[in-house]
Amino acid sequence: MQTVKTLREFMITRLFLIVAMTAMVILSLMIFGQQKASIYAKIEDANQTAALIIARNMEIRFQGSAQALERFALLDSIDPDTLGYSWKAEAEHYVSAFPCIEQVYLFDTDLDLVIGYPETDDPVELQEFEEELQTIRLVYPAYDGTNLRGFLVGIIAVHPVIEAAYSEYRELFNMRLLKKDDLILETGDWGPEAATIYHTERIVFNPTHSMEMTITPSARLIEDEMDPADNTLIYLLSLTFAFGVLILIAQKNYALSHLNLRQYRELLERVYLYAVTVGVEGKITFCNDHMCRGTGYTDQELIGADLFDLLLPQISEHEKRGFFLSLQKGNIVRHRELVITTKDGSERTLVLNSTVLRDTRGMVVGFASIGDDITEQLAAHKTLFLQSSALSSAAEGIAILDLEDRVQWGNEALFRLIGYEPSEVIGRTFKDLVRSDEQDESFFSAISECVSSGAVWSGELVNRRADGTLYNEYMTLTPVRDSSGAISHYIAIKRDITQQKQLQDQNRILAEQFEVRQRIESLGKLAGGIAHDFNNLLVPVIGYADLGMLDADPESEVYENFSYIKEAGERAAELTRQILASGGSRNWN
Repeated sequence: MQTVKTLREFMITRLFLIVAMTAMVILSLMIFGQQKASIYAKIEDANQTAALIIARNMEIRFQGSAQALERFALLDSIDPDTLGYSWKAEAEHYVSAFPCIEQVYLFDTDLDLVIGYPETDDPVELQEFEEELQTIRLVYPAYDGTNLRGFLVGIIAVHPVIEAAYSEYRELFNMRLLKKDDLILETGDWGPEAATIYHTERIVFNPTHSMEMTITPSARLIEDEMDPADNTLIYLLSLTFAFGVLILIAQKNYALSHLNLRQYRELLERVYLYAVTVGVEGKITFCNDHMCRGTGYTDQELIGADLFDLLLPQISEHEKRGFFLSLQKGNIVRHRELVITTKDGSERTLVLNSTVLRDTRGMVVGFASIGDDITEQLAAHKTLFLQSSALSSAAEGIAILDLEDRVQWGNEALFRLIGYEPSEVIGRTFKDLVRSDEQDESFFSAISECVSSGAVWSGELVNRRADGTLYNEYMTLTPVRDSSGAISHYIAIKRDITQQKQLQDQNRILAEQFEVRQRIESLGKLAGGIAHDFNNLLVPVIGYADLGMLDADPESEVYENFSYIKEAGERAAELTRQILASGGSRNWN
């Protein structure tokens, strides 16, 4: 009993108040430090992920435009020699369909300009297309069937490629883009954070064109992400201060039922949180300045107004009656999230802690709530979720591999491509799942050496689906580095190009068949011409044989010889008819 009495006496001293407040402040600072470290780690991960997504999107955009130019160069239906509407229409279609394609020109085999889009009155030569920082020149051979008809030159603008991949990240991340050590683009304010949190990614458009991109979080992103930690610290310190005040009030022998409302309101005025007290009829009896600023109302507009009608119009009458019945019994939800409607009609999400207020007789007179606005925090979480969902919903198969080539994650497109369920893929290697015998071990060793050195590998290979069918695949394998610069994972982007390969094979076969047919027709025409001339020689032979037979005695040897000549001539004539028929000629007399 003496120990309990001593403890009670200690609890009403100022020393207890100082010790309790100091302990809570230290605990608040420790929680703040841990949350701040966690947020910086999350920002660094988001920065690295954004850099990878932006870089790969740039590569995909560029490769899409490059492949479009290559397809344009292979079109057999376009006759550039006529300089007709067909070529211009196709060129205009490709330029409008692919904003990255700025200009398209067709040169003949002598490197003279045949036609271009957009059209120009100035003479243009192939050598004039010098590459600038803002453009990339691509040249493809153009064929007419199997014959080289010239060269297609496409000018791809770098800025649309960058804008398409970077636009949705512009507010969150700063970018610095270099091409051949020359600065192409720099966005945002590269403050002190850029020296501590940044990620550099190499963008490889093709073997001869690449860029270096550095991404760093914007001040706005860091500020938005740090708001929860700052709010948590403010919240904890406010709770510490409130707890200290409550201890001080208790030390002055104020029971909870005798709480001095004036002092409580003065306390709530000082905190940087929403604070409000409400009577049992739902009328607001007190609100602090922070709540006025957050809702857009003045204290005169808030005090005396119905809380539910003014700030919570979405709450039904039935819910209101249930809430007040529980409040009269002394029951209230102490911690909850609530959406309020401000004066301008916008909605804000608050996290609130509430308590029941009683008078000196212990009767319920209302409730008090204190809390913080988490609207921006929820919006930031939603943005990160959308970014993650976009990666999962990509049309091309994407997988994240560890250093042992085991699949750590894959999107739905990947599982559709290879035909396996996620549970069959995660933790296993592509070698065990889809590798075919179309490539030898040296092929895969070269890939491993390439990405292990930090370079990006891309190329075509033949893989095997779960059902055993083979398919052609274009894969890009990119190393991912951790904060220390060491390679920690690989990102594989896989695209099924089976139909594209089949179309190329069909075009090649059709071209070969067309060439054989032309040769056969040429031989037929040659044989027909020879047979026609031979037929002209046979006409007098058969005719003179007939005349000889008319003049000779049918029983004589001369008559018999003329009959042999005529019979041989007629057989030769029949053979000539067959040759002319196979050569396509019907002009027989």
